[in-house]
Amino acid sequence: MQYRKSGGLRVAGLGIGSYHGGWNRVFQPSLAAWKTFREFLLVLDGDASILDGLKDHVHVLVQRCLWHIPHQLKFALWRDRRHVARKSPEWSHIMSHIFDICAIRTDLDDEAVMQTWVATKRERLVALIAYCREHGCQAAATYLENAQADLFTAMTHRLAGRTQSRVERLMRTVNLRINVGQWGTEGALNVVKVRLAYYYNGIDA
Repeated sequence: MQYRKSGGLRVAGLGIGSYHGGWNRVFQPSLAAWKTFREFLLVLDGDASILDGLKDHVHVLVQRCLWHIPHQLKFALWRDRRHVARKSPEWSHIMSHIFDICAIRTDLDDEAVMQTWVATKRERLVALIAYCREHGCQAAATYLENAQADLFTAMTHRLAGRTQSRVERLMRTVNLRINVGQWGTEGALNVVKVRLAYYYNGIDA
């Protein structure tokens, strides 16, 4: 999905298949247009194979989806459950801090204030990673370390787009119909292409 300059979303490409892979097919129709961008911001949930589909084609600025960070961190903490139990004081400390770190302001017009604000967020993230390691949460610490370089890209470059949550909500119903309703992948893809083109791209067939 792409954010429209005038507001709202448009569908740039679509595919249904395995989680890792298939991005070349999704990106191919849009590559020519994307090459005209001076800076191209890509918001992703951590799937590195997405970048493989754009390699050597487009200059990409990567922004980790800030909606995914707390939710995926919960899974990392589940893997660390021998050290930190769910809803324990340590678990609550980690989750409350990551939600606060990922809370982004959009009204910081002063450049110096924005840079200081981001620097403070980064310092708090480093402290949170250290806290995780001190309490035996190695999976959580590693997850946060892998994400930290790309958490504030959009903010520091003054670009819109920090989460994929709207896309997640669009895809949830489709996923349920395939898994529970037993739609075929090809049929589901065709139906979704038509419906999303109607809703978001203004195509009325």
